[in-house]
Amino acid sequence: MDTVVPELAAQQYDASGLHEQREDVLAVYAEVYADELDDPFYSLPRYWERLSAYAARIGFSLVTGRLAGELIGYALGYTLPEGSGWWRGFQGDVDPGPRQDHSMFYVCSGK
Repeated sequence: MDTVVPELAAQQYDASGLHEQREDVLAVYAEVYADELDDPFYSLPRYWERLSAYAARIGFSLVTGRLAGELIGYALGYTLPEGSGWWRGFQGDVDPGPRQDHSMFYVCSGK
Protein backbone atom coordinates (compact mmCIF):
# COMPACT_ATOMS: atom_id res chain seq x y z
CA MET A 1 0.00 0.00 0.00
CA ASP A 2 1.37 3.39 -0.99
CA THR A 3 1.33 6.18 1.55
CA VAL A 4 0.62 9.60 0.16
CA VAL A 5 2.52 12.29 2.01
CA PRO A 6 1.29 15.82 1.37
CA GLU A 7 3.91 18.25 0.13
CA LEU A 8 4.90 21.11 2.39
CA ALA A 9 4.10 24.39 0.68
CA ALA A 10 6.19 27.31 1.94
CA GLN A 11 5.22 30.87 1.05
CA GLN A 12 6.87 34.17 1.91
CA TYR A 13 4.85 37.32 2.62
CA ASP A 14 5.53 40.95 3.38
CA ALA A 15 3.54 43.10 5.82
CA SER A 16 0.41 43.21 3.65
CA GLY A 17 0.59 39.44 3.34
CA LEU A 18 0.65 39.12 7.13
CA HIS A 19 -2.67 40.94 7.26
CA GLU A 20 -4.07 38.62 4.58
CA GLN A 21 -2.96 35.61 6.65
CA ARG A 22 -4.23 37.05 9.96
CA GLU A 23 -6.91 34.47 10.79
CA ASP A 24 -4.72 31.46 10.01
CA VAL A 25 -1.70 32.86 11.86
CA LEU A 26 -3.79 33.66 14.94
CA ALA A 27 -5.37 30.18 14.85
CA VAL A 28 -1.93 28.52 14.93
CA TYR A 29 -0.77 30.88 17.67
CA ALA A 30 -3.91 30.11 19.72
CA GLU A 31 -3.26 26.38 19.39
CA VAL A 32 0.39 26.67 20.44
CA TYR A 33 -0.29 29.08 23.34
CA ALA A 34 -3.66 27.62 24.40
CA ASP A 35 -2.58 27.23 28.02
CA GLU A 36 -1.33 30.82 28.23
CA LEU A 37 -4.04 32.80 26.43
CA ASP A 38 -5.56 33.97 29.73
CA ASP A 39 -2.36 35.90 30.44
CA PRO A 40 -2.88 39.37 28.90
CA PHE A 41 0.60 39.30 27.35
CA TYR A 42 -0.25 36.15 25.38
CA SER A 43 -3.81 37.16 24.46
CA LEU A 44 -4.74 37.16 20.78
CA PRO A 45 -5.33 40.94 20.61
CA ARG A 46 -1.98 41.64 22.28
CA TYR A 47 -0.17 39.21 20.00
CA TRP A 48 -1.72 40.81 16.94
CA GLU A 49 -0.56 44.23 18.19
CA ARG A 50 3.00 42.88 18.39
CA LEU A 51 2.77 41.31 14.94
CA SER A 52 1.50 44.56 13.47
CA ALA A 53 4.42 46.42 15.06
CA TYR A 54 6.88 43.85 13.67
CA ALA A 55 5.29 44.16 10.24
CA ALA A 56 5.97 47.91 10.27
CA ARG A 57 9.72 47.25 10.57
CA ILE A 58 12.09 47.43 7.62
CA GLY A 59 12.74 44.01 6.17
CA PHE A 60 9.69 42.31 7.71
CA SER A 61 8.93 38.87 6.31
CA LEU A 62 6.52 36.07 7.17
CA VAL A 63 7.05 32.53 5.92
CA THR A 64 4.18 30.07 6.25
CA GLY A 65 4.18 26.31 5.94
CA ARG A 66 1.07 24.49 4.78
CA LEU A 67 0.18 20.84 4.32
CA ALA A 68 -2.83 20.15 2.13
CA GLY A 69 -3.71 23.85 2.37
CA GLU A 70 -3.72 23.93 6.17
CA LEU A 71 -1.32 26.25 7.97
CA ILE A 72 0.89 24.13 10.21
CA GLY A 73 3.47 26.73 11.20
CA TYR A 74 5.10 30.03 10.44
CA ALA A 75 8.20 32.07 11.11
CA LEU A 76 8.50 35.82 11.02
CA GLY A 77 11.08 38.45 11.57
CA TYR A 78 12.61 41.68 10.41
CA THR A 79 15.98 43.26 9.80
CA LEU A 80 17.57 44.25 13.07
CA PRO A 81 18.70 47.89 12.94
CA GLU A 82 21.90 49.07 14.56
CA GLY A 83 21.27 50.61 17.95
CA SER A 84 18.06 48.69 18.60
CA GLY A 85 17.27 47.68 22.16
CA TRP A 86 18.09 44.08 21.29
CA TRP A 87 21.78 44.93 21.18
CA ARG A 88 21.78 46.07 24.83
CA GLY A 89 21.24 42.50 25.99
CA PHE A 90 23.68 40.94 23.54
CA GLN A 91 26.83 39.58 25.12
CA GLY A 92 29.51 38.73 22.64
CA ASP A 93 31.41 39.99 19.69
CA VAL A 94 29.83 40.73 16.35
CA ASP A 95 31.87 40.82 13.18
CA PRO A 96 29.72 42.81 10.78
CA GLY A 97 32.03 41.93 7.91
CA PRO A 98 31.56 44.22 4.94
CA ARG A 99 28.35 45.66 6.43
CA GLN A 100 28.75 48.12 9.24
CA ASP A 101 25.03 48.67 9.82
CA HIS A 102 24.24 45.18 11.21
CA SER A 103 21.43 44.85 8.65
CA MET A 104 22.47 41.28 8.00
CA PHE A 105 21.00 40.29 11.36
CA TYR A 106 17.41 39.14 11.43
CA VAL A 107 15.12 38.82 14.44
CA CYS A 108 12.84 35.79 14.40
CA SER A 109 9.93 35.00 16.64
CA GLY A 110 8.53 31.63 17.51
CA LYS A 111 7.95 28.99 20.13
